[in-house]
Amino acid sequence: MEQPSQVKSDEIVALQQWVAGHLLGGESPEQVISALVERGIAINEAEQQVVSANEHPYLTVARDVAGRLQRIEYMLDFFRQLDTLTPSRLAVPRRSGLSAEEFLDSYYAANRPVIVTDLVPRWRAHGRWSPLYLRDRYGESTVEVEIGRAGDPQFIRRKEEFKRSVRLADYVDLVLAGGETNDHYLVGNSYNLDRDGLRGLLDDIDYFPDYLADPDRARRLLFWFGPAGTVTPLHHDHVNSILAQLYGRKRVRLYPPTQTPLMYNSFKGFSDVDCEVPDFNKFPRFRDATPMDVILNPGEALFIPIDWWHHVRSLEVSMNVSLLNFTWMNWS
Repeated sequence: MEQPSQVKSDEIVALQQWVAGHLLGGESPEQVISALVERGIAINEAEQQVVSANEHPYLTVARDVAGRLQRIEYMLDFFRQLDTLTPSRLAVPRRSGLSAEEFLDSYYAANRPVIVTDLVPRWRAHGRWSPLYLRDRYGESTVEVEIGRAGDPQFIRRKEEFKRSVRLADYVDLVLAGGETNDHYLVGNSYNLDRDGLRGLLDDIDYFPDYLADPDRARRLLFWFGPAGTVTPLHHDHVNSILAQLYGRKRVRLYPPTQTPLMYNSFKGFSDVDCEVPDFNKFPRFRDATPMDVILNPGEALFIPIDWWHHVRSLEVSMNVSLLNFTWMNWS
């Protein structure tokens, strides 16, 4: 009886992927063969791999898709260069007294960020929330946090490995004693405000009735709390959000969607680039990225439009909430 064919080794698959990637990148078959020979591949094997890849119907389809993506990148690059003609488009204004109509017309529908300075101070949480307030009022509640992530540069890809359930009082003590670190963080996507023991915190938040609807806010309001040094790497969200700062300060580094071709995005919505210390040898196109840095102070709320790239660093022990439940159409 004929035995089933063996699965190709990882090395062969990696070689085939390398060949296909370089052919899709626009290199000629001769260039790819030459590069393979330089890597120690016998010329006959190199020629066979290139011919096989070049004639494969999958590569034909991939070339068509790559061509369409390239045309989209050309368009985004054109609009990115238009942004540089008007410096004010690369700044984030601070506004107060912003009506729902003006917010919708000038920022939400225009896909432009803005810092609103006079909404969060109306909340009971403003001036009330602090590490000690959480410990004294809600310390016995159990929360989910990420712990031990500082030693793994790929902690975002493996975040499930760092999730722990702890008493909130113990986590507060860890934050206050630990100094500046990215090792532990209570992140919004854990939906801690949806836990019975913490739902009382929702009473301290009045929402923004002109901008946001109230239903199901425990699932549409995300709570973040951690020490100075916590980082959310460069990423973009498929939803509009407001980041409301309640305690401490954060620096938010923003890049408009027109700079997406510069972001080297290979994992979900995250960039491969560390935008604080970028490796331009590995990510040369990132040299052309132009950031917009803002410091978010207690009582301020930053509107982050859909698909804007952003990197967030806590400058101090920090608490904030992300609000997603807009009155107008939103995406997720």
